Amino acid sequence: MRRALIVGCGPSGLGAATQLERDSVDFELIDRDSGAGGLARTDQLGAFRFDRTGHFLHMRSDEFRSVVERTGVPLDRIQRKSCVALHGRIVPFPIQYNLWAVDESIRNAALGEIGRSNEAGSCGQESLKQAMNEAWGPTLLREFFEPYNEKLLGHLLEDIPADCLGRFAPRIDVGLVKRGAHEQVLGTGYNAEFHYPASGSIGELFNAIAERHRQSIRFGERLLRVDTESRCAQTDRRRIEFDFLVSSQPLPELLRACGIDPPASVRFRSAKVRNVRVGFRGSMLRDEHWVYVPDKVQPFYRIGFPRNINVATCPDGTASLSIECGCAVDDRGYRSTQEVAESAVAYCSALGFVKCSEVLCIDELSIDPAYVIDRSEGRRDFQDAFDCLAAHGIFATGRYGRWDYLSMEDSFLDGMTIARSALALRRAT
Repeated sequence: MRRALIVGCGPSGLGAATQLERDSVDFELIDRDSGAGGLARTDQLGAFRFDRTGHFLHMRSDEFRSVVERTGVPLDRIQRKSCVALHGRIVPFPIQYNLWAVDESIRNAALGEIGRSNEAGSCGQESLKQAMNEAWGPTLLREFFEPYNEKLLGHLLEDIPADCLGRFAPRIDVGLVKRGAHEQVLGTGYNAEFHYPASGSIGELFNAIAERHRQSIRFGERLLRVDTESRCAQTDRRRIEFDFLVSSQPLPELLRACGIDPPASVRFRSAKVRNVRVGFRGSMLRDEHWVYVPDKVQPFYRIGFPRNINVATCPDGTASLSIECGCAVDDRGYRSTQEVAESAVAYCSALGFVKCSEVLCIDELSIDPAYVIDRSEGRRDFQDAFDCLAAHGIFATGRYGRWDYLSMEDSFLDGMTIARSALALRRAT
């Protein structure tokens, strides 16, 4: 068998590499970046460590757990502690199960509205707004779900499919809603508990996985185009013949590189996220890991506190903010990196999260695409595009390759699955 080619050294590309190694298949992996991990990398900014937004391991699969354990990277097991900043109050997350902490008028209205359908984001509704309204009612939609998700996704909720969030759409437990109207409820949701490297760097994990394939990886090499008939990839360095190709780059980029026009009905809408990172001299005053910010006046929808997750992310006497801002499709309300950083520090100081005496560094990372709007899952027109690629020995994988809402673990496992599928198809032909 000729060499398999993997494009992208993020979680899904490394998943494909792991599977091909198990099957003793010769492969080469290329990545345009200078190191492994894709968006699951850790950047060193002076003495501060910043992941490319928050990246936590949920360890739902025994297969993924075994891969992680084989790296020998020590992990901390952490109970999530997060909150929502609502009208000056700090409300434990999830807000729908902690109505005791909101204003009485909001609590009473929400209790009379929640539970009109079984779950938010169900496929029976036309839009995410309709799904959330029917699930959580107009009060919580207005106060949290609509402003938060519109800032996150950069689109109006009525323009977003109901299944946009996939399995990450919040589920309804009416019993917890009622209990949470009187007392604090913790430990709910898919990320109620997570694992994180003891080193304070998610990048350490994926570097360790990549190390097993070090001889087969070429960094700093970009795929330009693919000749689907001769099965030859042209990079910015050379031509590479392949028997089959597994790609984790965004699906629209892959189709363009292959000269394939997607079906006219396919919509490649996505959200862009600005990750502004701030390191400062000072301290944390609260122990939450992150705060959700639905306030429409603020440019950010979420602020992470890396030091509260792992002290190794910051030098002694300092702390940091990992600020996430969605980008509206028309760029309305845009603020500069400096403005976002200053407003976030002031916001967190006013709410009593941090004490800052001096800002030491400010940096911004742009993630585009960050979240897909129109998921491929269950849509025949997307499947037609995947089938067209597969007919030429080309297979898309991962969050952006599959154009879906996947976690790091989901992406890694998808890479393994796609590699198995590619092998099975090539052997059958």
